[in-house]
Amino acid sequence: MEIKLIKKDNKEYMKQIIDIETKVFGKNGAIDSWNLKPMVKYGKVYALVENEEVIACIELIRAWDTETVYLYGLAVKETEFGRGLGSKLISEVLELISKEKILRIQLTVASNNIAAINLYKKFGFKKIDFLENEYGEGIHREFYEKIF
Repeated sequence: MEIKLIKKDNKEYMKQIIDIETKVFGKNGAIDSWNLKPMVKYGKVYALVENEEVIACIELIRAWDTETVYLYGLAVKETEFGRGLGSKLISEVLELISKEKILRIQLTVASNNIAAINLYKKFGFKKIDFLENEYGEGIHREFYEKIF
C-alpha cells in the first residue's frame, strides 16, 4: 500500500476516486469529474493505492493567499472499512503538508458522522463552529480546524 499524489494523467485513479466518493457520499455529496479535475490540477488529491486500486482518497484545497488548507473530502472504499485507512491517510497527509507553509487545516463534517468526527478529533481537530443550512435547507455541518 502506498500514498500517491494524483496527477491529471492518472485518469484510471481519478475514475476510481469518483466511484468511491459516489458510493460513500451519494450523488449530492460526492466529488465528480467537474470538481476532481480542477482539484487535481490546482489543489492536491492523494490516494492510498493497493495493487493498483484506490482504496481511500483525500482532496485538499489551499485558500488564496493564506496558510490555510481546506480538507474537501476524505473517503474510504466501503469494502475496506475498519482497516484504519482513514487514520493512515490523514496521518500521512498531515505529515506531508506540515513541511509546507501551512498554519491550519479546516474541514466540515456532518453532525451525525460520529466516526469521522472521532477520527478528526484523534488528530487534534477542534470544533470551532456549527454551520446551519451550509449546503441547503436542513443540511448542517460542523466546522473543524487543526492548528499546526
